[in-house]
Amino acid sequence: MRRLIVPLTLTLVAAASGFACSSDSDPGQGLAGGATGKGGTSNVGVGGGAATSTGATGSGATGSGATGGTNPVMVTGGTSGTAATSGTAGSSGTIGAAGACTGTTATGQKGNGAVVLFLVDTSLSMASPPTISGGRGMMGGTSKMASTQTALNSAFTQLSPSLNVGLVFFPHVPVSTMPCFDPTVEVPIAPLAPAQLTLLTGQVSGVTPDGSTPTHDAFDFAVETLRATTAQGDKYIVLITDGEPTYTKGCVGTGMAGQNLDNQPLIDAAGAAFTTDGIKTFVVGSPGSETARTSLSAIARLGGTGPAGCMDTGTPEYCHFDMTTTADFAASLSAALGTITQQIPVDCAFDLPRPPTGMSLDLNLINVTVTNDDMTKTQIARDPAGDCATDGWVYVGDPPTAVKLCGNLCETVKAQGMPSIDVQFDCAQRVNPPR
Repeated sequence: MRRLIVPLTLTLVAAASGFACSSDSDPGQGLAGGATGKGGTSNVGVGGGAATSTGATGSGATGSGATGGTNPVMVTGGTSGTAATSGTAGSSGTIGAAGACTGTTATGQKGNGAVVLFLVDTSLSMASPPTISGGRGMMGGTSKMASTQTALNSAFTQLSPSLNVGLVFFPHVPVSTMPCFDPTVEVPIAPLAPAQLTLLTGQVSGVTPDGSTPTHDAFDFAVETLRATTAQGDKYIVLITDGEPTYTKGCVGTGMAGQNLDNQPLIDAAGAAFTTDGIKTFVVGSPGSETARTSLSAIARLGGTGPAGCMDTGTPEYCHFDMTTTADFAASLSAALGTITQQIPVDCAFDLPRPPTGMSLDLNLINVTVTNDDMTKTQIARDPAGDCATDGWVYVGDPPTAVKLCGNLCETVKAQGMPSIDVQFDCAQRVNPPR
């Protein structure tokens, strides 16, 4: 299950080596903590400590430091005169500034999350309680569907809000109905905002098991749904099923168990989805899928999600999540879904904001600060090699378009929901703006 990590926020702020708009001229800067400033046409006092400038005479003035952790910072302009002698610091790392340019506040938005489509078997056999060797039989106990509902709804709340999530049930028709599968998206793919979470949990809580198991038709529909989505990010199918398919593609078969159908076309379809479309497939085999272990493992293996060294024979382990021998299906399913959510990567990149017209961001001057829930602040260093091999941040793109968080820092942010980054910077007008 996921680790509990205290919430945090991330703020990019103009500081001693601050995040600023650059100018074709060389503006004077008063640096936090009383550092010496360079001569020029204006002077900037930066929050976090008194700022002193010894810059040349120009249009500087005393800056006013705003107060408050990640709140937007209002910056006041200066009047003509001698260089500013001090900038009044904000009490929480905010900005004091002087000069002809008013301050600008923007928000760096997070990059693309992943796209996850849950494909859930709701066939009639899911209405029965699990049967395991040495365990309880079919008479009494919690049904597989009820356990799946509880585990799924819990898993939804553990997913990052930056993900795009959708839901498909199959077969979605009663037993012996033709066609054997109704291609319906229960919850269309959308960002996992509170409204989307409500739709997902409502659909899962209200489903009633019925019908047979046309897994191949359902899988093909899931792939088509992911192909058609405009949501950006790596794409995943999470298939949860309790048995062998009872129809092959095109509803061929009787709909009854024990037909010994050829599952190779379904296995090949999972491999093609991964190699051709980049769609990875996680597979959970619920109790009742004992005879399907080999094929379900192959789907996960060719679908790109099997762990290293897994084998379709189950030695040393299957490539899918095999629930057929667990003594507590509900707990094991919850643990498996928790593992899956941790394996779905979230892009820890935050887009840089657009500067005001005629301005540019000076990418040599930037600080990244983590603000914890107790309001303590930690400054994050830039990864020196630029390869994300250490905890820190790197630029993305050439020229840079985003800041990417690396290593454990990224994992920490993913665990608490990928916040936006408030970007607060001062600006100086270009002498010769680009045409």
